[in-house]
Amino acid sequence: MGQSSPQKAPAQTLAALLTEHPEIAGVTWNIDPSGVIHGAKPDDDGRTVTALARILGGTPLTRSTSNSLGDRLQLTELVTVWHGTHFDVWTTHEIPAEEEAARPLGAVVPAITGGAR
Repeated sequence: MGQSSPQKAPAQTLAALLTEHPEIAGVTWNIDPSGVIHGAKPDDDGRTVTALARILGGTPLTRSTSNSLGDRLQLTELVTVWHGTHFDVWTTHEIPAEEEAARPLGAVVPAITGGAR
């Protein structure tokens, strides 16, 4: 008997996600050898990750970082499990200089995920 690939079930889960939620567009997906689904969408202000959090569950985390050119970036990441499959999805966008100056160093920027207040 042959062994099933650890990527087979995650691939089916990803296919189901994309079929059920076609509004999630523009994300580049890949499945690593262990079966973790990774998604990336550069030049996105975190809205895609926030939308995915409403579908998949979990809480997006946002932090500031720099790229190799010294540009300040906002990175929003969601790490969660949906239907038994691990997802790690991120988006990033450049922080305008005026926005960065208004935020004190080390400030935490919460991602808004909706819901009742």
